[in-house]
Order: sequence, then structure tokens, then C-alpha cells
Amino acid sequence: MSFVLRIGSRKSSLAKLQSCLVRDALLSSHPSLQVDLFFKEASGDQDLVTPLWKMASRGVFTQDLTKELTDGNVDLVIHSYKDLDLEGHPGTETMMVLPRADQRDVLLWKRSSFENPPEVLNIHSSSPRREYNLSAFLPTALPSRYRGKPIHFHPVRGNVQTRVRKWMEDPSISGLVVAKAALDRLLSADFSFSDLEEYVEVRTQLRKILDEQMFMVLPLSKNPNAPAQGALAAEFRAGDERVRELLSSLRDPQEEADVAEERRILSGFGGGCHQKIGVAIHSSFAGTVLFLRGKTDSGIVLNTSVRLPAEDFPKPVDSSRMLPVKKFASGRVRIPLSASPPPDRFWFVARADAFPEAWPNPEPRTVLVVAGTTTWEKLAERNIWIHASTDGLGEENAKTLKVLAGSEPDFIKLTHEESGIVEGAWRRLPTYKVEWKEEPSDLSEYTHFFWMSASQFARAYKKDPSIANKVHATGAGSTYTYIRNVLGTPGRIFAFPNYESWVTACVGEIPEFLKKEIGTQ
Repeated sequence: MSFVLRIGSRKSSLAKLQSCLVRDALLSSHPSLQVDLFFKEASGDQDLVTPLWKMASRGVFTQDLTKELTDGNVDLVIHSYKDLDLEGHPGTETMMVLPRADQRDVLLWKRSSFENPPEVLNIHSSSPRREYNLSAFLPTALPSRYRGKPIHFHPVRGNVQTRVRKWMEDPSISGLVVAKAALDRLLSADFSFSDLEEYVEVRTQLRKILDEQMFMVLPLSKNPNAPAQGALAAEFRAGDERVRELLSSLRDPQEEADVAEERRILSGFGGGCHQKIGVAIHSSFAGTVLFLRGKTDSGIVLNTSVRLPAEDFPKPVDSSRMLPVKKFASGRVRIPLSASPPPDRFWFVARADAFPEAWPNPEPRTVLVVAGTTTWEKLAERNIWIHASTDGLGEENAKTLKVLAGSEPDFIKLTHEESGIVEGAWRRLPTYKVEWKEEPSDLSEYTHFFWMSASQFARAYKKDPSIANKVHATGAGSTYTYIRNVLGTPGRIFAFPNYESWVTACVGEIPEFLKKEIGTQ
């Protein structure tokens, strides 16, 4: 009798879709493989009232399927990795499969609450992590029309469609926080079961709501994800080499390592759904960064952005060798240029100065993405709705808005007139120019530089080409690529999540509790 691989998952639309994605990938690699799917309602799906962190047992979305696995009824279970116990299950093994989806959260917002702001901002979310971190970020991230208004979080349970329905039906609730990966997957038709009525209906309903309401993709630096969010875990019986071999082609070693490290870090603080801690690790061609924010059970406040591995960055002898010592002490003045608001739907704003104060706020159809959260908060002060930030991780990351926005994004980048020296992801609209008033006359005494732009580095390099032998840092975007190309080696250029994290690395001020967590990564 030929082997039939039996894959189990929960009964929700999203869980079944995720199992289908794995099935499709396996059949692509092994066309002759026979696969059966088995779906079962998990105990966590039966109680839609109790917040997850108040439930008596862990693994309320996974333990029932794991029992089917250990009982021999299925060969493989597909989980949302973030639902798995940090300790694992006796008698089973787990590996991450398929590329990780976007690990960020999304805030869905009623347009009626934007046009007529309520006195209290009520938001649906059952996550202590989201509530803690967003209580700090949203007061400055939401447009200024909401300033001073209290923000209250209210628990909500159910699958994505149920939570969206509850949000839309309750007139007192302005917002809903959900995982972007869940929305992206449910809105996609890129799987073999996509033409089933169940999924056509889900896509149609979600698309209509997104087109009529508003969204905000929350930055990892301010709202790090739950460990492993966006990743899929394949659980199988320990020692089952046949299943292990089948899954091997679906692995991504770097993403799997990032997910494992996120889980390990949270485990160091105790783990569990009750934790107010977000841990996000993001890897790109420029390297790996960690965002850690929240509050531990013992009351320790966590707020760290670091480049990993931390120990391979060559530190300066002392701070006098660093330039700049202060982020904005760069001696430059930004002068507005004559420019009109572009007719394009997608705008990318490099910095707040690039959005002229004389311009009116964008039309409702405009999708506005910023390069960093400082720009985000400055524009929010001007009552502008921001849809997302690339968080200093590279402007090409704005492409991930395709599914939420409903069309392929083609951004026009609002920036300065010298930005054309680098090859970016988007077309450019210069809205200001930079005049340099003060620059160090002698760069030879400095060993470590942080560059805010490629043009800033180009001016310094032209003045003193010997700086090529020094240690350079910037964000993980086009400036990093430009400097790396000029230097001809990655060994002298390092990407950091922000200027502050570079300063921390230079002076070696990594908190003791974090040293224990990132150890010898």
C-alpha cells in the first residue's frame, strides 16, 4: 500500500488555508505524493469569551491536534508557530516551513471614527503585549485630532472573520488589532483551494471592509511581534525520518533561526500569553536586527533595538572618535523647493521635511508610508494618517502593502534633490534641498561614522577618501547599499535599526538582562 501523508490542522479558514499552502508546496516538490487533510476544532476555538492569557492551560490551539499526532491519526500537524508552547511537546519534533509572512500587526480603523472622532478611543485586542506597547505608541502615532483622548483596549475572541465582524458591528469600537500575516493570507488567492466558496466569500468580505475603512501597519520598533508571528510550524512524531525528509525542502535556515531566537528570548522572561513583551528579529541582506519592547512580570521595562550579533561590531576607543556625537548635530539646513502634491496613490516620505507644510493632507485614497517612526510622529502632529513605516529597514519593504492596499504599490518618494545619487526602489519627487553650514574640517581623528544619507557620506568621502578605512554605519536601506558599493567590502559598513542603537553599540551599553538573552548569537 502506498504511503499517504496525513496533515492535520484546526478547522478555522485560516488554519485550513495554511495547511493547504504546505500541501501545495509538498506536491510541487513531490508530485507523486498522496496527501490527505484532517481538520479538528481546537479547545481554544470553543471558548470565545475568556481571554487567552486567562485560560487555565497552555497550547489551547495546539494540544488537541498534537494528541491526534501522538495517537497516530495524522503524520503531520500545521500550526501557526506563535501558538506553540515554548517548551515543545513530548514525543514530537517541530520545524518551521515555508517563508515567513509579514510579522507585523495591523490596526484596522473605522473611517467614521476618523471623520467624527469619538471622545474615547476603544480598540479590540486580547493581547497584553499589544495593549502595553500600543498604549505608548498610539497617542503620538494617531493623527493629532485624537490627542488627549483616552485609549481603552477591550478583549475580543474568535477567528479573523469573527473579530472583524464584531469590530464592525459595535459602534463604540474604533479599532481592531490583528496579525498582518492572517489578513494577507486570507486575502490571497494563491493556493489550490482558493476557488472554494468559503474562501471566495472571506476574500470578498475582507476586501470590501478594507476598501471602505482604514489601516495602519504597526512598526516593529514600537510594537514588536509575538515570537514566531507570521511563521508556520510543522509538528511531527519524533524520529519520523520520512516526514522530516519531505519537509526539508520547505525550510529557510535564516528565518527558522530568527524565529527560534525570538522564542528563546521570550522563554528567558517566562513565556506565556500573559506576557507584555514583543520580540521581533528581522533579517535582510544588510544583516539582522532585534526589537524588544514590553514589561516583564517583575516590572522591568524593556525597550531595546540592537544589531545582531552584537559582539562583532568593532567599538571605538572612546566617544571622541564617533561622528556625529548627537543625532542632529550635522550642520545642515533644509530648504523647501517648489513642488505640488503628486497625483499618485502611493506616497513614500523620506523625512517629515519632505512633506511641505503648505500641502493639504492627502486624499483618503492615498497610501502614505514613511521611512521611520520619527517622521511618522512628526506628520501625525500635523493631523496626517500614516499607513506604515519601513522602520529604517529599507524602502523596498513598502512593497508588502500590496495585499492590504488591493493593488501593486508604485510609490512616489518625497525626498531631497540630491537623493538621486543612490538607486532606490521608487520614483522620486524632490521637495527640498540641503545646505551644509558646518562640517568638521578634519575627519582623520574620527574612526566611527553614522550616515543619515548617501549624499552626506559622498560629501565626506570626496573631502577625505581615507575614511574608506574607517568603520561606517547607517540604516538597512539604499544608503547602506550605496556605501557598501563605494567601499567595495561589507566589512567596513554595518546596518543598524537606528542612530541610537549605533551609539549603544559604540559604547557597549547592552543591558545585563539582554546579554543573558542574546548571549553568543
